Amino acid sequence: MAAVVLIWVALTGCGGGNGDTSGPGGASSAPASAATGSVEVAIKNFAFTPQNVSIPVGATVTWKFEDQTEHNVTAADGSFKSANLSGGKTFAMTFTKAGKFPYMCTIHPFMTGTVTVR
Repeated sequence: MAAVVLIWVALTGCGGGNGDTSGPGGASSAPASAATGSVEVAIKNFAFTPQNVSIPVGATVTWKFEDQTEHNVTAADGSFKSANLSGGKTFAMTFTKAGKFPYMCTIHPFMTGTVTVR
């Protein structure tokens, strides 16, 4: 597990991104729905889409596991973790405090994302 955490830290901490989230190669960000206060993240083709989401406090993020291969959603700080899921199943988390919550799939550590709660 320590090796997975070190790999995850290296992948997320060493960035390589230029902060541009608007075009190809940049991470996309989705606003929460004004009507529902929620957002959905698809897990498909070994990626979280959108990779980064920004939501208000009290909103819910629902991850939909669209791949046939199992994945999970695991917070870097341990505040949430889904079971290993696939085939259209979902996992939802309601965020009750502001902050940045990086997460990954511990089965496939190259799959990362961030929930920003404002």
